[in-house]
Amino acid sequence: MEGAATEVGSNLSAAMELLAGRFGGRKPKVVQSVLTTLFIAVPVLSTTFASVRRMLRDVDEPMIGWLFIDEAGQATPQSAVGAIKRSRNALVVGDPIQVEPVVTLNEPMIVEIAKAMGIDHEVDMAPWGSVQTFADGASEVFAEYPCEGGARRVGMPLLAHRRCAEPMFSISNQIGYGGLMVNAKRPSSSAIRDACGPSRWIDVHDPVDEKWSEQEGMVVFNLLRDIVARGGKLDLYIISPFRIIESRLRDMVIQNHAGIGISFAEARELTRRIGTVHKVQGREAEGVIFVLGHQGEAFKRARGWAGGRPNIANVAVTRAKEVLYIVGNRADWSEAGYFHTVEQVMDDFTRQHGVAAGDALAVPPAPIREEQAEAPAPVLEDHESIFDLDLGLSLG
Repeated sequence: MEGAATEVGSNLSAAMELLAGRFGGRKPKVVQSVLTTLFIAVPVLSTTFASVRRMLRDVDEPMIGWLFIDEAGQATPQSAVGAIKRSRNALVVGDPIQVEPVVTLNEPMIVEIAKAMGIDHEVDMAPWGSVQTFADGASEVFAEYPCEGGARRVGMPLLAHRRCAEPMFSISNQIGYGGLMVNAKRPSSSAIRDACGPSRWIDVHDPVDEKWSEQEGMVVFNLLRDIVARGGKLDLYIISPFRIIESRLRDMVIQNHAGIGISFAEARELTRRIGTVHKVQGREAEGVIFVLGHQGEAFKRARGWAGGRPNIANVAVTRAKEVLYIVGNRADWSEAGYFHTVEQVMDDFTRQHGVAAGDALAVPPAPIREEQAEAPAPVLEDHESIFDLDLGLSLG
């Protein structure tokens, strides 16, 4: 490099232009020479599929040595085609039982397009298909494990789970992984569990059939207040399958921060830990409060959507390392697909620990005040995701 300093410097300058999207229209060999020089200086680049499309649009040959795709279960199959085409090797890492790819077309339209193309929409099209499921299907080394509706094929499963204690581990293991995972998590203390008791489903029957339940909000308020009162740190996420619940929870925290025992600034920070299941993928905390809402017959279809596949329940419960509180109407939600298994596992756990399944807190719900917030709650920011089941390897 020292002997060709001028050429290297020129190529690195061109590489910066390339990364900024201002190097288009060049011959493929020129772009390849520029990128080769860049990889000498920076062996690993982190980018997105959208940026790869701009950066490598003038490259026709596979010139990337190794392409690592993280969170491949969230990526639509077509989004990775360009990057894979330009790579000699690809390592695809993800979990199809976590958050699915987000698509803008409605389901009936996707089904009709699949029929017209003569393909199986549940295999070849998002949100059912993803980069991860395609890689699993193409892998020469794979394993199969039972699930509802038949066996699921995965490429190289990482079955040693080190994040979640019980009952989160068993919920995830049963609804998503055919009971094959091994819990390798070491026991740990929890200030949240000390303040609010063991994990459990807090049964709330609200007589008003609404998406948002004030009574469920009161339970969340009391949980937060008890944690703060006992000196615990609010190392938790408050999660819901629905955006309306997310929004009302943020309002509740901001408007009632004094009752919880935190400052307004602390309340604003806490709202960053309130989100839908799709926004907390890849994150983890000591505890999770999973708020369901949507009580009553009018919202049966919404509950069916949330529980129709294991992804939403699986992501929500596995954000919690030590303790999980599910807040919602058990009778309604236990009939919603995979939430039936969630209820069964929670029941077994609460019986083992001598806690009534419907126990909320030892104190009555505190009234929630309706003062106007001093400022709007911030929106939960996007966050880079990580693969949830790390280490351990089982080949089939």
